[in-house]
Amino acid sequence: MKFFNIFKRNLIVFSIYILLIIIAIVFYGLIIRLPLSKSIAHFLDLIRQVAPLSLISLGQTLVLLVGGIDLSVGAIASLANILSANFMKGEVSLIPISVFLTLTICILIGFISGIVIVKVKMPPFLITLAMSSVIRGAYLLYTGGAPRGGIANEFRSIAREWIGSPIGNAPGIFPVAGIVWIAVFVALLFAINKTIFGVELYAVGGNPRTAWLSGFNPNKFTIGIYMLSATLAGMSGLMHSALIGGALLHVGDPYLLDSIAATCMGGTTFDGGVGGIVGTIAGVLIIQLLNAITTIMGMKETGKYIVLGLLIIAILSINHLIASSRR
Repeated sequence: MKFFNIFKRNLIVFSIYILLIIIAIVFYGLIIRLPLSKSIAHFLDLIRQVAPLSLISLGQTLVLLVGGIDLSVGAIASLANILSANFMKGEVSLIPISVFLTLTICILIGFISGIVIVKVKMPPFLITLAMSSVIRGAYLLYTGGAPRGGIANEFRSIAREWIGSPIGNAPGIFPVAGIVWIAVFVALLFAINKTIFGVELYAVGGNPRTAWLSGFNPNKFTIGIYMLSATLAGMSGLMHSALIGGALLHVGDPYLLDSIAATCMGGTTFDGGVGGIVGTIAGVLIIQLLNAITTIMGMKETGKYIVLGLLIIAILSINHLIASSRR
């Protein structure tokens, strides 16, 4: 009976994980048809590849849970990629200061967005969209359209290295990039479920007025959430820097819509106070699996967008029907 009640309360999350399992079976069973050892290696590499999207999606989920949205995360990730390469210049000795300066600038951007949203009472959609435009203009002006610098090989190990000895076709037991984003996920999960942070998160998102009457400060908390979202977007950009080893313009742009899609597929709504990061991770993995499937099938980029768009519509429709039936 207890399990049934848990299942009923988390029906959307269970549904998205069931869909994830089905897509994984299709991917490994019908398309790749590889031995088990090679399939495990592919799955572990998938865990490594989703690191940038996972980090940025976790931040997007937190913003949606407080009733907002952050359309600047893609631009922030691009900015972090450009700044880290420019500050680091391929030198291992410059890694600490480049990471510190990059994340500090990202946090400042999140602070500015949060301040404007809560003080001017402007819609988050408009403010973060405008901030995204400002960031793009700033890094284009900063680089002159040609990013410079490089990423030190020691820093690239975050995205390329594995722990443990090679097992089968896998370079190791587990990728370091996977450890990074899973550690962030676990820390956030603990904070949401075991500390006052989670209580305030859902209180502010569900009803800011009630949260204020309960002794919380919705404005300060919302500003903090936008700063946290910008931090995670900056970390996503740093992870992407480690993956590609240099700076490219607009590398974070695809992560904006993908982060929103992953968050909403996982059951988090635009109303605030509904959803969570557990479902978001399933959404991230589904998006990555679909990208892999369509690539293996030789599908063109236009076809990928159509398949992903149709699946998102289907999942969101099912989530809406489930939520409506529960109400």
